[in-house]
Amino acid sequence: MSLRKILFINPSNQDDITQVKIFRIPPTNLGILAALTPSKYEVQAVDENVKRCTLQEDADLVAITAMTTQAPRAYELSKKYRERGIPVVLGGIHASMRPEEASNYVDSIVVGEAEEIWPKVLEDADKGELKKSYQGSFANLDNVPAPRRDIFKQNDYHIDTVQSTRGCPNNCNFCSVTNFNGAKYRYRPINAVVDELQEIPRKNIFFIDDNIVGVGEKSTKRALELFNAMKGLGKEWGAQTCIDIVDKKDVLDAAKKSGATYLFIGLESVEEETLKSMNKKINLRPASRNYKEAIKILHDYGIMVIGGFILGNDTDTKDTFKRTIDFIHQSGLDVPQMTIMTPLPGTKLFDVYEKEGRLVYTDFPNDWKRYNFLDVIIEPKNMTSRELKKGCLECYEEFSGFGASLGRAVRSLAKGGGISGAVTSFFWHYHADKYIRKNMES
Repeated sequence: MSLRKILFINPSNQDDITQVKIFRIPPTNLGILAALTPSKYEVQAVDENVKRCTLQEDADLVAITAMTTQAPRAYELSKKYRERGIPVVLGGIHASMRPEEASNYVDSIVVGEAEEIWPKVLEDADKGELKKSYQGSFANLDNVPAPRRDIFKQNDYHIDTVQSTRGCPNNCNFCSVTNFNGAKYRYRPINAVVDELQEIPRKNIFFIDDNIVGVGEKSTKRALELFNAMKGLGKEWGAQTCIDIVDKKDVLDAAKKSGATYLFIGLESVEEETLKSMNKKINLRPASRNYKEAIKILHDYGIMVIGGFILGNDTDTKDTFKRTIDFIHQSGLDVPQMTIMTPLPGTKLFDVYEKEGRLVYTDFPNDWKRYNFLDVIIEPKNMTSRELKKGCLECYEEFSGFGASLGRAVRSLAKGGGISGAVTSFFWHYHADKYIRKNMES
């Protein structure tokens, strides 16, 4: 066969949190593959978080990416296109963590990062000789281009995304990033990141790095150089990082001066035993373990804090919910994000729950759609499943009313978070929390 048109798809089960626009971000991985696709091919992309795939799109090859909760929809789409004689290749973290399963539903899978193997996939597809599986490798980020943004309608998204690093050495037991992207930080050239930022007309940016500052002296120095290079670009940006950024005052200062308005920090739990069980050692270091002081330091720099919590760990009790609510009030945390403990395939935690027979939903692949951080998919140790869901709902109800949401947005603005930070705070609390509570209650 001879390829003419490639269709990239980011599937959605329509119950995903990204149906809320503020959580919706362009699928950067597909944009990068599109940029690596030779110009002789016509490229089209469908992001189902924006609109449902019609299944009538014309293509010679369909390329789908999927996280775990997207897997059932990815397999459904694959079936429909294969019935029309169109070959389907599947990549992303789920196929990489469950390659034997994924191979049953598509013509070909890519395990691991796809950038360096993608030309070979296209070459084989062009000849009608797709292999059942391709092994990707950790990409050299010197060679990874900026994503093609023209294949998505920018008005469908609240922000643009940029990636400057990959990898994470922390290896928390609930996270599969180390497994998928490696334990070593890899860096894109700073000039490439700055060039990409300058080409983006939108002011609001979110860095999709798992930890934009990283861990260790080399990563800290690189973050400082990046933020200094970003000064004067006129961007307002947010990113994920670890709480130990508060120990690096020069980095914090440079981040703020370069446009940082908010940081997402995985606080994970107010329980020390829970943090130990997660292998979240970085949150237990003497200089950063005082969450309240850390949040105050970030506020002093005019940076809003989104704090992520995981509820339902084996060391949690019914009292954990109240302690979490009390902490959020006392600390002045701008935005709390609470999720239910969800062991994903590829994590150490999944292996533990599977071995102990404590996964509630195991009708795979259909039940992968429940692995959305809102369903209770485990048997908790110190409470019932009903008590876990009820406790998480109470946490959201505490902060998601219109008045409470507006008050937090105003406070975020006053703390220096900027208009984008205040908007993020309000919509995260009010609209997103309403969506979350609706799905938890169903």
